[in-house]
Amino acid sequence: NILTIGCAMSPTIRGLIAQLGIDPTFTNRVDIWKIGANAVLDKPLTGYGFQLFWQTDAMVHKGGAAAGWAYAAFNGHNAYLDMAITTGLPGLALTLVLLVWLPLRDIGRAEATANDPALTRLFVRIWLYGILAACVESLFFQSGSLIWFMLVVAIFGLHLQANAHEIREPAQHRRRMEPAHA
Repeated sequence: NILTIGCAMSPTIRGLIAQLGIDPTFTNRVDIWKIGANAVLDKPLTGYGFQLFWQTDAMVHKGGAAAGWAYAAFNGHNAYLDMAITTGLPGLALTLVLLVWLPLRDIGRAEATANDPALTRLFVRIWLYGILAACVESLFFQSGSLIWFMLVVAIFGLHLQANAHEIREPAQHRRRMEPAHA
């Protein structure tokens, strides 16, 4: 997000990204991010509410065609920015706790258990993909989004890997091995 949103806000970061040979506009998303960042600054504590910023009449008709295509954007093309626009900075902080900090804590705890490390690694990879893809796409809390669904599955899976004990043998096999009580 420092690189993506940073390109929209800082000419220095934009120049650094251009020197690396990467498109510093991120396929013209920078225009959208500038509008979104200004929206966050307008309502930093409360935000605009769910689906009350992008695609509203006021936004679509703001400045007419001369203002640029970015005003007609469907979303902010950055899930973190969209959360700040929708719920304000307190909602963004809560989202970061739920989707980034708690899974990070669970990863550390899962690695200390005897649970299957390959399963933990799978959940970590899905989680990483989701939180990194969120830097250029709006996918948090999106109904019908497969990426959002898999991110939630990975977060729950990491929590279970950190807090539950994996049973590796079937229950019937265990019963046969237990001594008979008279």
